[in-house]
Amino acid sequence: MTFSPSSYNLGASLVSIGLLWWHGMIAAVVGSAILTILVVLNSRGAIKYFIGFPVYVRAAAGVRGASLYILVRAVVAIIYFATQTYYGGRITSVFMRGIFGNGYNNIPNHLPESAGITSRDLLSFFLFWMVSVLQTLYLSSGSRKRADFDRYKCRSCSFIQRYFDISSW
Repeated sequence: MTFSPSSYNLGASLVSIGLLWWHGMIAAVVGSAILTILVVLNSRGAIKYFIGFPVYVRAAAGVRGASLYILVRAVVAIIYFATQTYYGGRITSVFMRGIFGNGYNNIPNHLPESAGITSRDLLSFFLFWMVSVLQTLYLSSGSRKRADFDRYKCRSCSFIQRYFDISSW
């Protein structure tokens, strides 16, 4: 079973449509079990032969055909990152309201109603996005920096950075 904000959101959605709490837990466990089986079966070839996705897909579709699958994988990753960043922005909005109270809650909305988002939530989205992108750029810039980050992570990260780490996970 996954422990992330998305799975808690799934449980809350199931309870809000009328399921009992334990029905929601059973549905989440069964869904996670089915997904786990599919992921393990999908990764069997890569684990057995020690090859990555680009090599694996070239064996199935050829060198030129693999480009389509890699493009589809990239587009799905972009959509997934956007969705998770939006959700992380919503969690950041709740987090910021907990810290700043009505001061953050009373940020005036300068966006039209048809935008579907308020200025406060857009600010939270950009805060979460900036921290996620900066963290990604920092951690992928070199193995030496990544090793230093991992070594001193517990001592140098503030509470807010840990929050963003957990939310982006």
